[in-house]
Amino acid sequence: MKKKKYHYSEETRKRMSEAKKGRKLSPETRAKMSEAHKGEKHPMFGKHHSPESRAKISASLKGELHPNYGKHLPPETREKMSASAKGKHAGELHPHFGKHPSPETRAKISASNKGKHTGELNFNFGKPRSPEHSAKISAANKGEKHWSYGKPKPPEVRAKLSDAL
Repeated sequence: MKKKKYHYSEETRKRMSEAKKGRKLSPETRAKMSEAHKGEKHPMFGKHHSPESRAKISASLKGELHPNYGKHLPPETREKMSASAKGKHAGELHPHFGKHPSPETRAKISASNKGKHTGELNFNFGKPRSPEHSAKISAANKGEKHWSYGKPKPPEVRAKLSDAL
């Protein structure tokens, strides 16, 4: 059975709004309201926004129109957010833990990244490193800290290295 739709006058709607302002709902009522809109009962269940609607929504939240535009979080809040995020995507908790992209996927990712961060598009373009910075990077990658330390090299690579000497 369909519910009857009511059309209230503007004055009636204002009075109803004023009557509900400041009213606190009990946890039980809030739980009932939550349950009444879950799953198949939700008005958007099984529906999707059209590409046009998605574009409108996206445009309405960009730049100066975004509710947080120009606002800065206090350092304490930023520290709390940082602390709560730490470890959430580490190791087994990471969404891609144990998953390995197929060669086709790797090729797609590679193709999409080609040319994105080269030359003038690189965020470090035109910013020369100081000798201290270069020395720091070099020291950070020496010995056991180097990404390939302790990993066996294939015979072809070993042959190339010995030929180069």
